[in-house]
Amino acid sequence: MRNFLFFVFFSLSFGASAAGLAEDANSNPFLNGELNPKYEGQLTALSGDIIEIIEGHENRKLYKLHLNIEGVKPVWVTSLAPFAKGDISMNSKLIFRGYIATSDSLDSTGRLKSKINSETLLLALKADLVK
Repeated sequence: MRNFLFFVFFSLSFGASAAGLAEDANSNPFLNGELNPKYEGQLTALSGDIIEIIEGHENRKLYKLHLNIEGVKPVWVTSLAPFAKGDISMNSKLIFRGYIATSDSLDSTGRLKSKINSETLLLALKADLVK
């Protein structure tokens, strides 16, 4: 089954600037092949294949998600709370729903940014298997 990439951006507040960010994100959520840090805090859903799993900051798992979109690099995903054991494994096809985050906002020491070699990642609230 083909992987679908879903973008659903919602404003975190009802201010005009937040609404403008959400509108901009709908037209171009990526910058240089990665999630655009300008849209930190915007809600999104990304679908793809898990190509790498590593231990991350504060014993959180980090999942490298290949989106299967030309010109877009794989996106790192982590979660607020651990997913159920066995739910996510290599080559799983998943849809992650969560917020665009910057690595510096999640870890001010810089270790996370160094580990994933990226300024942004998805802070997932939910993961669903693609059937």
